Amino acid sequence: MRRDRIVERSNKHLRVQSFTALRQQFEDISTKAVVLKVRGGPKTRVKVALKQPTNVSLSQTFKQLAQSGEMLFTGDFPKESAMLHRLVFHDHYHTSYKVSDTDDGKEVSWYYLRAVQANEQLAWSSPIWVESRTGKSLG
Repeated sequence: MRRDRIVERSNKHLRVQSFTALRQQFEDISTKAVVLKVRGGPKTRVKVALKQPTNVSLSQTFKQLAQSGEMLFTGDFPKESAMLHRLVFHDHYHTSYKVSDTDDGKEVSWYYLRAVQANEQLAWSSPIWVESRTGKSLG
């Protein structure tokens, strides 16, 4: 059986079941994320519920999440927690950029993109490796 799965799904409802353990949290980061592209209005509601280690829930409307994210805690740190992040609207998750590489192309170069989003959160890419234009091995 999968530990993370979609349990229910309809036009107006999505229920996801996920398991995260805090065991060895400092060596093994125990985080999970569910990212959704959702259409809705200011009254559209998102609810996150934890059943263990205690039964707690958090419910926020899109109107509330357009202003700020919200945290749900099950106890003092480092107890389990959940977060509903601030909404990112369609107009804010598209961008373009241009990079000019002035390197001589004899060595492999790598780049990564770091951005400050419209909601003031940070985003970054994995490294992008660039080799010589000739396609020949640089080793």
